[in-house]
Amino acid sequence: SVLPGPQVSLVLTKGCTAQKDQEAKVTEHRAGPGLSITSYTRVCRHRDFCNDLSSTVPLWAPPSDTVPGSLRCPLCFSNDDCPQNGPQQICPAGYTHCYNGVLKLRGGGIASNLRVQGCMPQPGCNLLNGTQVIGSMDVTENCNPRSDMDILECKRGKIETTRDVSDLPLHWTTGWQACGIGQGCQETVVLIVNGPQVNVVLTKGCTGAENQEPRVTWHRAGPGLSVVSYTRVCRHKDFCNDLSTTEAFWTPPASDGARGRQESCRKRGNSESRGRPWLR
Repeated sequence: SVLPGPQVSLVLTKGCTAQKDQEAKVTEHRAGPGLSITSYTRVCRHRDFCNDLSSTVPLWAPPSDTVPGSLRCPLCFSNDDCPQNGPQQICPAGYTHCYNGVLKLRGGGIASNLRVQGCMPQPGCNLLNGTQVIGSMDVTENCNPRSDMDILECKRGKIETTRDVSDLPLHWTTGWQACGIGQGCQETVVLIVNGPQVNVVLTKGCTGAENQEPRVTWHRAGPGLSVVSYTRVCRHKDFCNDLSTTEAFWTPPASDGARGRQESCRKRGNSESRGRPWLR
């Protein structure tokens, strides 16, 4: 968990692993007041469902009150950009600098960029105190503005499936990949509707194409056969090709009647990415 003042960001991952057994371990990577980072990690094999932590109680308790100082810093946790004129906090006495950086978390099914702003007692980009691995996750931080020479990371995956129209809207998750210098993130989704059935084709990944705002194109409108596509190319942040549902650009016409029950099923697709795509 990461804390900047009165806010908490929680990242949790559970599952199977080939790592060696490790007793439950609580690590305070950075102590408060101000920004603090604490982690809990465990690897076990002694029984089914032994990774059964269900509360933050073993690893964190609310801090005691601190004496306020004179410095004010922006307060932000976001997977997007922090607002220009967002909330501020009064830093503890003795704190002299405002932190502004991005924590990158990769592994254990997690691929997240967390923008953090808060109070620090010294300058620098060392919120993690040199930590590079927490459990199954690799962690890095970056306090420099993005440039065109930075390596972008994009959602990546391929899915092709045929479903009943009554199953819509569909939702999916994909893996991710690191791109080459100058490359951007692309996503393309095509729906081909033929009466009561719909064929869904999806691809996401890196591309050398120029940026393109999200675009919905009706190549053929029904009734009967219809074809609609969604396309986008972006470079403004990691994982900007983050469309995750058909609901954003298509819904069945009212004349199709009730959509029927929404089946909770999962279809895996072929992918060379880190994390396989699935559809529901």
